Amino acid sequence: MEELVLPTTASPPDPLGIANVISLYGPGAWAGWILVNVTGCFVVFCRPQSRRIHGVLVSILMMNWAAIDLLHQVQILDTSPRQDSNEQPEQKINTGPIAAAIILTYWGLCAHVFQLFLCVSKEASEAQRWRISLRTGILLGGAIIPSLALTSLLHILDPFFGSDTNSVRSLIDEDIPAFYYEGIDADKHWVYLQHAAMLGLWCGVFVALFSLLLAMQVWCPKSFLRSINRVFGKDASSCLFNCAVVAVPMAAIPFAFFSGARFFLEFFLVVAFLYPMALWLIPLRLCGYVFFAFSSGFEGVESSCYLMPCSPQRIDRWDQTLALMAGMVLFGVDLGPEILRIVRRWIKFSRGRYLDLMSFYTLL
Repeated sequence: MEELVLPTTASPPDPLGIANVISLYGPGAWAGWILVNVTGCFVVFCRPQSRRIHGVLVSILMMNWAAIDLLHQVQILDTSPRQDSNEQPEQKINTGPIAAAIILTYWGLCAHVFQLFLCVSKEASEAQRWRISLRTGILLGGAIIPSLALTSLLHILDPFFGSDTNSVRSLIDEDIPAFYYEGIDADKHWVYLQHAAMLGLWCGVFVALFSLLLAMQVWCPKSFLRSINRVFGKDASSCLFNCAVVAVPMAAIPFAFFSGARFFLEFFLVVAFLYPMALWLIPLRLCGYVFFAFSSGFEGVESSCYLMPCSPQRIDRWDQTLALMAGMVLFGVDLGPEILRIVRRWIKFSRGRYLDLMSFYTLL
């Protein structure tokens, strides 16, 4: 296997165009965005009926901004003139901004899918269900543009869309530093990019199916709804799971159409029908990267573009510091009441145990 080596710094000559990455993907903005996503997952896990949705809105806004930027970058590549392979260094200039947009869109969509499953699987009373439905609707709406943006990666991953070796998109497959770290081989890097495109296509079909079923619950006759419930389940959690399963073969149709029967038989019959379960491999990828970071003594983390986009900005810039502080404020506002509630319960429990022990000693 061939090891992939990419220059992921903004130092000259900067063939990947890391210096062109905007401040939205800087370390401070990224850290604040991560805090907001962690907060959102924690709040959904503990209290999905909570009225505090400002963190979710900030996360969706930043993720959709990155998704629109990704669509713009893909359009620029698609309209670029075709050149010979010996002019490849000039064509790498936009891969840095593309990689930054891919990373933010991909991990944001993963976090939103996780929150969506938590929202639907939580049991709640009828009075609390409307709040969870509001959060679910916001998550569904916020996933539309990122799903389309990740699906657009298929347009620059040439094995799916032809074999024109002189096109721009056929030259950048191994030059996109998204999901790159030191020591990664080229085949694994290519698989990571495919996984991002598959996640976008699957989420797009899944969101469309689940939204259609929610609309049918409102506008369709009850006799028709009873037949739908037999297939997709009566409760929301089984409906969500079945939508996820049905979305897989529907998402496979475009691949079979554009790539031909050979690719469909060799890849999708083995992988695509297991893709809902493959979503749970995302935490394993995170654990693998954490293991790589510890095993290398964090030496390769600085030059990697796996979790955090490669950007020329520094954390001590005023805009990055301000973004990090905003994320910390949202983190404290959302998690502060939950932490206080846990501390109060622990104090109450400890005080009760202390009184029980004191009464026991007095009896002795």
